[in-house]
Amino acid sequence: MKIILFSLLGLFTITAQAHSLNLKNTWSVGTGAGFPLTFNGNRFDQRADGDFAFNFHLKYYFNNSHSLSAGYARYEFDHTPTCPRVYDLLYLNRLNPQAKLSPIIGLGLGVADIPNYNVDENLKLSTRAKLGLEYLF
Repeated sequence: MKIILFSLLGLFTITAQAHSLNLKNTWSVGTGAGFPLTFNGNRFDQRADGDFAFNFHLKYYFNNSHSLSAGYARYEFDHTPTCPRVYDLLYLNRLNPQAKLSPIIGLGLGVADIPNYNVDENLKLSTRAKLGLEYLF
């Protein structure tokens, strides 16, 4: 019985190594949703408490660790017509490159379009940071 169990374990190990993750020169698309939070105070007042946020992104993997992501995000807030839209470009790093589920960190720049905030200038340059988990299907 032990020989059969060790043989099966060896078979699964060989199979897992034969199907190792290879993301080099591949593209992916993704989406997300959540609730926006303000970290440095709410400049508007309680009307701008977060309501809903969603995003889409297109990502190109240079290899299993490094990728470049172009994204779009929209943030909605309670009781105010201000709903920023952010277009960004991020460099991302998968911290566990061979796993389907990996922590990710990223840095980049974006352009925020903030309607109903400032009549003269709705576009703002924004720095972007990402910290999260990525699961590859």
